[in-house]
Amino acid sequence: MKHRRFVVVSDNHGDMVDAKASAALSAFLSDFKPTVRVHAGDCWDFRNLRRGASDDEKASSLEDDWSEGSEFFRNFFKGGTENHFLLGNHDDRLWQYRRSATGLLRDYASDGIKRVEALCRASKAAMLPYDSALGILPLGKLSVLHGYHAGASACRQHANVYGNCLFGHVHTAESAPV
Repeated sequence: MKHRRFVVVSDNHGDMVDAKASAALSAFLSDFKPTVRVHAGDCWDFRNLRRGASDDEKASSLEDDWSEGSEFFRNFFKGGTENHFLLGNHDDRLWQYRRSATGLLRDYASDGIKRVEALCRASKAAMLPYDSALGILPLGKLSVLHGYHAGASACRQHANVYGNCLFGHVHTAESAPV
């Protein structure tokens, strides 16, 4: 089996990205030069589209979220020869709202999906859906996914279902032998 350099990132959440972490990632990518780059979801936050969003979340700028998330997306995939983007639960909000009865939400979601698809084409990134079966990227003996469980046992739950896997979603670093 041929070895490939890869990197997996997840959960930058658009305009909520940590600037120091993003700069450190850029420096790492320059040094490591991975050919396989995987973004495992939640590139954008879309907190204003969350069901039950607070007034503050609803008042936040969607354009700032788009801009920051899109810049992160382009910078991350630049230089990769095998790029993959797995939708996360936050990104998937666009797909949920594309059939909304509210015209504004439906139109915004449809436009947003076109923007994400255009970014994927420009970055030569294959996109996988937010789906516990179809949204799994095999990478050798490892599976990469966004994550579908939360809480104290999320790591073990994912390992029991997917075996050796990397996932974001819970925003913590954990391991679980199974």
